[in-house]
Amino acid sequence: MTTTYTTAALVREQIHHISSDLSDSDIEAMINMAESLVDSVMRTSGINSPSFEFSSSKHGLIRMATTLAAAFQVMSSDVEEYTSSSMVIAQANLIYTLLQVCLDKLSDSRTVSYLTNL
Repeated sequence: MTTTYTTAALVREQIHHISSDLSDSDIEAMINMAESLVDSVMRTSGINSPSFEFSSSKHGLIRMATTLAAAFQVMSSDVEEYTSSSMVIAQANLIYTLLQVCLDKLSDSRTVSYLTNL
């Protein structure tokens, strides 16, 4: 399945401690789940089926939300790569907080309307 909003390379950049055993196809499976989450959140904004052609230069908020959601999943499945639990907790909290901000913005119909009209 082809991913639309982000790439495995961008997810890898978000997480500095990632197992080399995790393949791009493993990460892309997590990206697909993240893209479904982002699409669902945008639909809950009241715009049932936002229709637009994704452009990374115009839709940075969508890319960021998807990358963060996938990074959180990767990190959750691969915590043994971290040297300390405090490092895992700090990075997870940061990613989760940024993701929540993005999803809050994407749940607003004004944001979704703006993004679909770019």
